[in-house]
Amino acid sequence: AVVSTQSTGGPKLCGDALAINGDLCVTGSLLPENAIELWSIKEGRRIAVLPYESPQLRGEYVLVVKFCGDSHVIAGSATCHDAQIISCMPNIRELYGPYLSRVLG
Repeated sequence: AVVSTQSTGGPKLCGDALAINGDLCVTGSLLPENAIELWSIKEGRRIAVLPYESPQLRGEYVLVVKFCGDSHVIAGSATCHDAQIISCMPNIRELYGPYLSRVLG
């Protein structure tokens, strides 16, 4: 059997904080900021950092992130003790509009 693999350096994964939706991959990590990253699998690069609203400057520290449809992710934080639904589109459409049109159709 033929096995195909690909590797992308950069994401610092944590727990269950990895999800794939078509060509897009979202990752989460135990970082105080910029903890949620959106990646292009085909291009092997990060295309956006998604915001996690951290109350009282506690830091993001994302333990889990999953796609919620084609244009949102749901993420949970270890320090904020909450879950947030975050739109992918406003954060990346301006810079990657033509690219996303090809990916999401």
